[in-house]
Amino acid sequence: MADNVTEELTALRAELDAHDVALIRMIAARFDIIRKVGRYKRSAQVPMMQTGRVESVREGAVRQGEALGIEPGFMREFFRMLVTESCRVEESVITAA
Repeated sequence: MADNVTEELTALRAELDAHDVALIRMIAARFDIIRKVGRYKRSAQVPMMQTGRVESVREGAVRQGEALGIEPGFMREFFRMLVTESCRVEESVITAA
């Protein structure tokens, strides 16, 4: 492999790594907000599951992703996992003593 190809690939991988770190930090920040939502719902005695909210979030993400060239099936699966974990975290906060 030519040196310039290796250098370019290394630079591209470093760029990907930086985006991965940013994505992980954004997910962590999202979960911080989820915990705040859980605390609010616990104090206000609001049910964890809000009818239609999950589907609205997921489909909004699919539309936004599709507009940016991201496969809809990937976005659905990604947000299914994200929302599932968000619900688990929120429920744990709501039911905490």
